[in-house]
Amino acid sequence: MKLKDEEKIKAIYSATLRLFETQGIAGINMANVAKEAGIATGTVYIYFKSKEELLNTLFKETKIRSAEKIAKGYSTSDSV
Repeated sequence: MKLKDEEKIKAIYSATLRLFETQGIAGINMANVAKEAGIATGTVYIYFKSKEELLNTLFKETKIRSAEKIAKGYSTSDSV
């Protein structure tokens, strides 16, 4: 089984964010994401089963990255 390509996932995330910025959530569908990312629509479905899964995963990843940036430089033993 072939491992998932992180570069394709990044391209899908970037394309989704660009579409969200320009067209809103209603303008996002798997075909538009694929076209914007420069990959086949079927490839998007290899990584994400649906638009809902893509958006939920992207939101989760964005929250994690934001939290990591905010927490950078702080020790886990520091008080809140």
